[in-house]
Amino acid sequence: MDEAIVEEDRQRRTTTISSGDNFGSAKGFGMRIPKRFKLYGQTIEVVDKLEEPSENTDRIAFASYRMNQIQMRPRNTFTYERKPDQIGHAFCHELVRFLFYNAAVKDGDKWLHRDEDVVDRVAGLLH
Repeated sequence: MDEAIVEEDRQRRTTTISSGDNFGSAKGFGMRIPKRFKLYGQTIEVVDKLEEPSENTDRIAFASYRMNQIQMRPRNTFTYERKPDQIGHAFCHELVRFLFYNAAVKDGDKWLHRDEDVVDRVAGLLH
């Protein structure tokens, strides 16, 4: 395989949001958040914009299944300061939503990607 292709693929897979991006602080995150990842053969992008779907103005992140995005609120737009751990947990929360949504996991009549308690517990295990 061509070495340039291998290197480009390695860089693409290891591209993460670091302390220089809008999500981080000067000290960085407690965890590294990817800019994109693959799930069920689809590319899910992590973007630093939040198209607010509700009145919740302090929402940190939102899973947009239609756009294949996890939208993260830029750090400088919070009503009050968020700690890196809170931002990392919010990313994990939306990641779990995507996992459950794409796996079409149900508990009885309830879709698990809509069950805040279950999503948050699993996100806490990942974080």
